[in-house]
Amino acid sequence: MNSEEWYDTGTKTTFHFDDNGMFVDSNGKGPQKGFKNNGKFSDWLHNLVVNRIKKLGLIEKCHPENGAPIYHTSNAFNSPEKLLVIIQGTGRVRAGVWSVGVCAYSGINAGSVLPDIIEAQKRGMEVIVLNPNDPRSDIFMTRYRTNLGMIRHTLAVFEDLIIPSDPKRVFILCHSLSGECTIAMIRRFHMWVIPHIKAVAMTDAYESPPIVEGVKMTSWSKQHFHNWICSDKEINSPLPEGTASIHFSAGTKDHSLSTAKARPFIWPFFDENGADKETDELDKFEDYIGDDIYINPIFHYIPYCNIA
Repeated sequence: MNSEEWYDTGTKTTFHFDDNGMFVDSNGKGPQKGFKNNGKFSDWLHNLVVNRIKKLGLIEKCHPENGAPIYHTSNAFNSPEKLLVIIQGTGRVRAGVWSVGVCAYSGINAGSVLPDIIEAQKRGMEVIVLNPNDPRSDIFMTRYRTNLGMIRHTLAVFEDLIIPSDPKRVFILCHSLSGECTIAMIRRFHMWVIPHIKAVAMTDAYESPPIVEGVKMTSWSKQHFHNWICSDKEINSPLPEGTASIHFSAGTKDHSLSTAKARPFIWPFFDENGADKETDELDKFEDYIGDDIYINPIFHYIPYCNIA
């Protein structure tokens, strides 16, 4: 059995991803009852996805040297014109995987970041894939006053690598609890964020109010953040606003599937904000000095985080 195949001890079956990205056996059937979606399978899947990420030209970099590995295109830290930052949700997923279960039952394209990297590269964007669930984020425990390793990892990568590399326009794709990682980042680095971040696409993501004293951060974020949340409403139909974003239906009640369902609408949203353009206008920080008039204290969406 090669590294592209997985032998499941529960069903006594060997699986692989076919040309359409579906996880199937030699007869073209997917996992059946008894399939073991366990830690060994998730480790194999992660290694496979990382290998495919590298085949797309991304490079592994540990931050710091004894820290968590992240993955980036060759010019991601060389003042790129357009940069996509991908942040996974919480749970056992590592860099490159949105959901282990979705990869197994709905295909690697639905459950991984591979299609997002390809879409970014079509637009001439550089890409960075974060690794927020790696336990080595404890390295930054004394540096950032938060008990969430995901947030520590995100803040450190932005502060140490992304911001100093001076990307011109930044786009963020985040899922689940990485929405809060993004909110923490925009609060902490708000003076840099406003003139650099063009759009944030969130999928069934947690979002607390992005309040910064003396800065209209909520007004700014609602112009740049879309959150596709779990709902039985028609996909992409408008929903009541969130605390930091404009909400749309992901067209599913399945939290783990929200990114795959929203993907056909995420990239048009990015393009509306200049992802498909060589250059584009940027916001000015001074235009957002002052206090927010409108903050929604009621609709504070917390997703159902059963990460498969």
